[in-house]
Amino acid sequence: MKRSFVFVTLLMALMLVLAACPASAPAPDTGAAADATATEALEEPTEAATETPMAEETSEITGTTEMTDTEGMTDGEEMTDTMDMTDTMDMTGTTGMASDGMVMVTEDDELGEILTDGAGFTLYLFTQDTQDAGTSTCTGGCLENWPPFIVDGEPSASEGVDASLLGTITLDDGTTQATYNGWPLYYYVDDVAAGDTTGQGVGDVWYALTPAGEQVP
Repeated sequence: MKRSFVFVTLLMALMLVLAACPASAPAPDTGAAADATATEALEEPTEAATETPMAEETSEITGTTEMTDTEGMTDGEEMTDTMDMTDTMDMTGTTGMASDGMVMVTEDDELGEILTDGAGFTLYLFTQDTQDAGTSTCTGGCLENWPPFIVDGEPSASEGVDASLLGTITLDDGTTQATYNGWPLYYYVDDVAAGDTTGQGVGDVWYALTPAGEQVP
């Protein structure tokens, strides 16, 4: 009887202890929350990456197009200017490439009778050349200012010109330069119109020629 009482007492004490302990709370379901958080984190950067780079890319493409158009217009203007300058130089007639090979005498108000080509452009001699040497010493940059009087075949004499004084020499590029009294004949680049004589006396070495083939003083 005493043992039964002790057993019941222990059993009741155990039940009281169990009743005093709080029930264990169920473990929270963290998997779903983690998945939702990860999904949101993925979606937000994706939207930023989609919107911002596209805006920047569009801006860069527009800027590039505008620059290309501007450069194209500039190139066009530069090409036009270059073409205009070239046309102007061709119109001066000072290269002699379009000459008919005619040499004639023209009366100048200041210099008197001088030699010109068939279009009336003044012809010059270069005292650094050697008379009757058969060569020209005007080369390189010199030719840019003093183009040779180029002829196709033999030059011809107009009234007042001594045909016996006409001759030619062959230049290094194979072209034929007319001579008069043994002097190679040249144009001056600043003579832009028939009758101009701006090359007379330049550097004390360039002179127009008389019908006798001498330098004009």
